[in-house]
Amino acid sequence: MKYLTKEWHIQSELASIHCFTGFGSYVKHCNDDVFKLIYARELRRREAKLRMYYDTDAETAKLWVDTDFNFRLKIYMLLPQKILDKVTDIRLLALGYATKKVDRLLRRYGKKLRKTSGCEKLFRWVYGQNEKYCDYSILFDKLVGIEEQDGDITLEFEWGHKIFIKNARVTETERCEFGNGRRNFVCAAELYENEIHFLMHSDTGDCDSKLWYLTIGGEKIEYIEAKVSKFERLFPEFFNN
Repeated sequence: MKYLTKEWHIQSELASIHCFTGFGSYVKHCNDDVFKLIYARELRRREAKLRMYYDTDAETAKLWVDTDFNFRLKIYMLLPQKILDKVTDIRLLALGYATKKVDRLLRRYGKKLRKTSGCEKLFRWVYGQNEKYCDYSILFDKLVGIEEQDGDITLEFEWGHKIFIKNARVTETERCEFGNGRRNFVCAAELYENEIHFLMHSDTGDCDSKLWYLTIGGEKIEYIEAKVSKFERLFPEFFNN
């Protein structure tokens, strides 16, 4: 990746924490017992949402919730110390709860970070250059398969989009595992004349995850639209009448 790197993604996550926080009177007085109760409630709510959208079993849904929680916990630990000093329990922040004082600090910090790092502006600029092949449809979509045939590679995504690379050569990658509840999300993509770059976020097992790069070059790169839109898959009852 030339622009939308791991560092860019972490800055973007830190700059938008305030978008995912709410308030609760218990935040100021959190202890292990309170956290367990809040976590159990959030687990049930998020499991139900995941099972509705992805038709998965309860065990896999719990694994995903735990993995996402641990990733946010690692990211939030990178906040400035002056903010962390005001956080009563960072585990609750990772669940999306903060005091009003911490929320104000996060908003000011996010605004400053977006301005100084340029992470938001950089994202818009890159996607303005790449929208023909790497539009918003594949962002946060799951890579569900990589098919190699006669030197060509086809990347298959959960919502039906595909990217075909003729006479492909993989120049940068890490092992990508599918099945057993593993998810491989696209965080960002950059398209050049004969090379496509992805920033991936993948589950590694044991409720952990990692950011990594996937770069593939070739003679021809073709973006293939899904035959059925994401909304038709999510809400088929509105399209089948």
